[in-house]
Amino acid sequence: MGELNSGPAENSLHISILNQKATQSLKREFLCNKSPRQWRSVL
Repeated sequence: MGELNSGPAENSLHISILNQKATQSLKREFLCNKSPRQWRSVL
């Protein structure tokens, strides 16, 4: 029952952390697929 009592602020914080981790892994994959000359313009 404790999970139902968690407020929306706590849930949005958890979601933002998940989104942050997802974006970091996406950036890492993106940079790994690029050659150094290509991703230098991205950064």
